[in-house]
Amino acid sequence: MRLKQKSLNRLKSIIGLLVMVLLLQITSGCSSDDETNEVIQPIAVRVSSPQFLDMSEHLTYIGSVHATKEIPVISQVQGTVVSAPIEEGTTFNKSDVLIKLSVPDLDANVKKLEAEYAYWEQHLNKNKNLLAKNAISQEQFDISKKAFETSQASLAEVKSRLRKAKETALFDGTVLKHYVELGQHVMPGQSLLLIGNNKLELHVEVIQEDINKGIKVGTVINIITHTGNKIASKISSIASAPTGIGRTFTVKIQIPSQSFNEIRLGEALTVNLILNQQNQVLSVPESAVFNKENKQFIFLIKDNKAIRTPVSLGIKQAGWVAIEFNWNGTDPVAVSNIANLSDSTIVYPVKDES
Repeated sequence: MRLKQKSLNRLKSIIGLLVMVLLLQITSGCSSDDETNEVIQPIAVRVSSPQFLDMSEHLTYIGSVHATKEIPVISQVQGTVVSAPIEEGTTFNKSDVLIKLSVPDLDANVKKLEAEYAYWEQHLNKNKNLLAKNAISQEQFDISKKAFETSQASLAEVKSRLRKAKETALFDGTVLKHYVELGQHVMPGQSLLLIGNNKLELHVEVIQEDINKGIKVGTVINIITHTGNKIASKISSIASAPTGIGRTFTVKIQIPSQSFNEIRLGEALTVNLILNQQNQVLSVPESAVFNKENKQFIFLIKDNKAIRTPVSLGIKQAGWVAIEFNWNGTDPVAVSNIANLSDSTIVYPVKDES
């Protein structure tokens, strides 16, 4: 009886163990099925379509507007400024009076020499009559003639100096700067005005390192006006040597005449010096490009999959970069979550609206 009870207990233990094993197998089988049936979640990415854009690589400087011909008006006589009728920045016409000096000493000298001239002219005419009558010798006549010619030359020389007390314009132009004020006493050789013609150019001080990047006569330029308009031009000259504390080279840029009404003398303008330019080149946002092992790639999005594509890069401008790869004309590129992508990653594309 006791033996039979022991056999029954052993049987129960074996049955319990078998039940536990069966339960573990069932549980393990369910877990495996769940993992197998788990859905892979796509990665959300913003996408943008490549564009054909005009791209340029440029250096930006600030230039100042000058007249192509700037001429200082220098005092040729001693005197006092009594008139400077044309204000700075105002245009003038040929033959207009630019500045006038009061020269009382010259005025007095002219009157004195005019009297001497009149005397010797009268004396010479009288001696002509006397010579004709043989009343005086040829030598006496020659002396009076020489005295007349001397007084005539002296009067002409003083009148010429007197005319220099009034400076008139030799061409149409603009008064750029006044160096003297009304009532100021000036000496010969002193600067009175700075005038310029009505043709304009831009002066830009460029450092040597940028000159060495390929800036030369003929380099294409974009001038940005105060209204935001772009004016295309070219470099007309580059100084042969640097000047100033910054050791910069003065670059001159011609301003087209049709743009004169938009630009003022002395104005500071933004200038883009174009180092490289390509028209309608395939471009993508810079955020679409990633580097790996010193190579550049993008992820094209095709059938909701990210396709890693090697590319060659060109000019960068305003957040875009010129790019070379075999594009089919339709596939967009990923511009976000790039670090989380690999070749053939399933993605959920969202069009970039920025």
